[in-house]
Amino acid sequence: MVGSAFYLESYINFNVSDEKMHKILEIYDFFYSEEGINLLMFGFEGEDYIIEDGYIVSLLGTDPNTGRLLNTSDKYAFVSGADAGFKSAVTWAADMVQYDDPTLSQALRDMAKAEKEYRIANWNPPPTDLRISAVTVPERTAMAGISIRNSWAQMITDTSDISDEDLFDQFYADWEANGYKAAKEAMTRRVAELGY
Repeated sequence: MVGSAFYLESYINFNVSDEKMHKILEIYDFFYSEEGINLLMFGFEGEDYIIEDGYIVSLLGTDPNTGRLLNTSDKYAFVSGADAGFKSAVTWAADMVQYDDPTLSQALRDMAKAEKEYRIANWNPPPTDLRISAVTVPERTAMAGISIRNSWAQMITDTSDISDEDLFDQFYADWEANGYKAAKEAMTRRVAELGY
């Protein structure tokens, strides 16, 4: 299966002692383990969640004001407190267990799992050269103000009678008029020159 290339960075001061470095790496190892990821996402087994028929069931309850299912961030500061906590310091734990998240309906989780399995079975990865992401040309910088993400959000929330195809065509024409086309052509030329 192919998805987006994610990143995660952590910095450790080079002045730490060998003993402290060992302890830091032990923490990393723990939060990369299944037990550590489950702790961050679901809490303590038996206290915050149980496993029934292979599914994680949250025991954290709901917010009495909103009815929203509570999660570990609501209960434990170490998960995602003022300094972001461990939930994203070592790994993006939510990405690791997104198909088991009990704050999502079982129907949604089952649908997502079925889609994932379909993609694994049927999709072929396109040829990818990550060096391309480091290539820059002036035209690419000039189009930096285009917000394709905002256009997608507008498309999703659009309630007009304009068809999705026509709406996309409008967005695409706007992107190209504001530098996307020039950047695409310049990047294509530069990547070909570099032999990527």
